[in-house]
Amino acid sequence: MSAVETLTDALFGNPPSPTMKPSREGVLAAFTELSTAVTAAASDAVAYPTIADLPEGAAKGSRARVYDDEVASNNTYWIVRDGGWAIDVDYISSIADVVQPLVDDAEAAATAAQEAAATIYADPANNVGYGPESLGGWTGPGIEGAAGNTVFGAMAGGSLTDGSSNVNVGTAAGRANTDGDNNVNIGLSAGLLAPGGDNNTRVGYNAVARRSG
Repeated sequence: MSAVETLTDALFGNPPSPTMKPSREGVLAAFTELSTAVTAAASDAVAYPTIADLPEGAAKGSRARVYDDEVASNNTYWIVRDGGWAIDVDYISSIADVVQPLVDDAEAAATAAQEAAATIYADPANNVGYGPESLGGWTGPGIEGAAGNTVFGAMAGGSLTDGSSNVNVGTAAGRANTDGDNNVNIGLSAGLLAPGGDNNTRVGYNAVARRSG
């Protein structure tokens, strides 16, 4: 497992969960792995505060790292060439080859986790939702007194505020229901425009889209 994978699991869980509590031990392990990788890439470079501190007469091929020079561009890796100290562009590139894939993976993992967190919802009232603008998210305010609802699909149960024990599966299934209880809507737009009602079962595309009972 890479340092990025370790960090992703520590922060978001595997698979990602919006209720995951970050693991201090996992985060520490990830940064330890990353530190080890970077340190290994730079282990033969001696650190000096400024370029004025770089030793004269150092053997050809000697490497150094300048970290506190007043000229920002001097704070980098150096090597002794035939003409003296020079910025070691090859060495910098080799470190980039080690670090950049980790950065790329971290960005990809963060994006994936953000997308998952934006579409997965769970709360102490046993409401579970998956899909953009689902579970009260279509109308904006979101659920308030609802409990025990399960929705899967974009805008599924999107208007729920107080309704409980509803099951909505499919894009826009049960989208208009605000406070109805014990309804089952399965299929694209099943119960789409039914604003409320209890104990209804609608199965199939656009099934009884407007009726509430």
